[in-house]
Amino acid sequence: MATTKNPAEEALSGLSIRQVSKEEMRKRTARFKELKSSREAFVDSLIPGGEREIFNVIGAGVTEDPSLSPAITAVEDFNLTFVRAEPGKGASLHYHPTVEVFMTFSGKWAVFWGDNSENEVILEPLDVVSVPPGVMRGFRNAGDETGVLIRARRDRRRPRHVASKGPRSREADAASAGRTRKRRARLLTRGPADGATAAMSAR
Repeated sequence: MATTKNPAEEALSGLSIRQVSKEEMRKRTARFKELKSSREAFVDSLIPGGEREIFNVIGAGVTEDPSLSPAITAVEDFNLTFVRAEPGKGASLHYHPTVEVFMTFSGKWAVFWGDNSENEVILEPLDVVSVPPGVMRGFRNAGDETGVLIRARRDRRRPRHVASKGPRSREADAASAGRTRKRRARLLTRGPADGATAAMSAR
């Protein structure tokens, strides 16, 4: 089969076309039925209204559950996550220093933004919104049944290599788990309003 090269794109990327084995591509393939999920991926998942199930598909992203390994550990500056939640549930206001993209897979989702959630857009299946860096944002299931939201975000940090379980990575996981437990304990001693504020700063 003939291949077409784009010289301009190749020059900009600094990469040349390469061959990839089937074995390598298998490691970069995620099957939904095999994905692991967590209902404690973020500290605000403990706040009423914040309950949701997180699937790390590509990269660990910013999740705070060290046991939640992504299906695809190879990360090229972005991560991909599935969010499943019941009606009215979602994520409280938070921000990222990078663009965050949301696309509805099933159901109806509201993505809101602003310091007081004063703005909102409703996404139906295959609708997409791209939230700029530094903007306070959150989301919730705005439908009347269980829904799935797809989320993608730039990740400029060094990827976490969850496949490696050497002594140093185990220590890092233990430290991360300890910090998360402390934050969760603080949230449980606060009301929903105080907890939401704490969760925003924790993320």
